Amino acid sequence: FNNIDFGYKEEVKDIPKTATNPEDGKTYKVTGFYDNGGDGKTERLVLPEGIKRVNIENRENDAPHHKLREIELPSTLEEINEICGNEFMPALESIKINGNNPRYSVKDGALYDNDTKMLIAYPAAKAGTEFSVPEGTKAIGWGAFSCSKNLQKVSLPDSIEKLGEGAFSSAKALKTVNI
Repeated sequence: FNNIDFGYKEEVKDIPKTATNPEDGKTYKVTGFYDNGGDGKTERLVLPEGIKRVNIENRENDAPHHKLREIELPSTLEEINEICGNEFMPALESIKINGNNPRYSVKDGALYDNDTKMLIAYPAAKAGTEFSVPEGTKAIGWGAFSCSKNLQKVSLPDSIEKLGEGAFSSAKALKTVNI
């Protein structure tokens, strides 16, 4: 008993806080969210308070999250196993975190892991042509800026120690990365 299928629609919210195992009748708190690609119809994903782990990938389905424009993450989030690369979320304009999350934050629209000082994701369809990664950031995650549609210039701080694989892949408008 691991999964609850709630179907895909334009806006995914109202994820249940508990689930009952059909095999033993026991009720459990829902603390994780896993999405393997959906059917490409979801435009807004809102994860409720209580969710501690999230994994959004696109390995088992050919229909990527191509309409997903907005992701809202809860303040209770403790672990992001994966947020699939921007090639699977080309319409993503915004990532938000509700409340004060000690582990993750959003700064100037980009998602960061505060513990590792890593920029995890920059929304592919975010408005604006320039972005400055804040001083203190040590790493740029796998595919973090990939497929960015509008981004023409990225400035990296002196604190950067690692660039993840494909960090800027298929960012066709990108002209300059200042290091």
